[in-house]
Amino acid sequence: MTPAMTVIGVVLAGGKSSRMGQDKAALRYCGTTLLDTALALLQQVGVNEQVVSGRPEHPQGIADVVPHNGPPGAVFSVLTWLAQQQRLQNQALLLIPLDMPLLSAATLRTLLAACQPNRAAYFAGQVFPCLLPASAALLQHVQGLFASEQALGGQKSLRALLKHCDAVEIAVNGIAVQEFANVNTPAEWQAIQ
Repeated sequence: MTPAMTVIGVVLAGGKSSRMGQDKAALRYCGTTLLDTALALLQQVGVNEQVVSGRPEHPQGIADVVPHNGPPGAVFSVLTWLAQQQRLQNQALLLIPLDMPLLSAATLRTLLAACQPNRAAYFAGQVFPCLLPASAALLQHVQGLFASEQALGGQKSLRALLKHCDAVEIAVNGIAVQEFANVNTPAEWQAIQ
């Protein structure tokens, strides 16, 4: 990560948790909620500015500009929020979903080490966690995607945004595949308990 760049940690927390049947943010893992676990992980790797996407009621929350549009909607919302504060330069967004409780600080540090100005980064074969540039150019691109009637998926997906940003792909050597597991259902939740 270049010294002039600031990283903003974004916890993706705006989902409906429909497959889980209850709010995943409030589920308790190792004595704390999944949302607090994600925020603590960002703090542990030195990402001091953190926002919670899709949770305007949270002290660090940001409302969705276009509700229920998945991670691309969250990116749109955070970039819009930064633009309103005139902060779309020398920033990177570190996106982590709240439902990856096995994600480690070491893995996030590996990702942060790949951070370059105006470039995205992700692990091979994965989407999360990832880095995206907080740039006016990316905001303009995402605004264009959401101005169209196109449904989620295709160009309006996080994979497409990573490709658009010419993302750096990082090898997953030595990282346990379980770290990348999302818990979306009660069965998946029970499996990690």
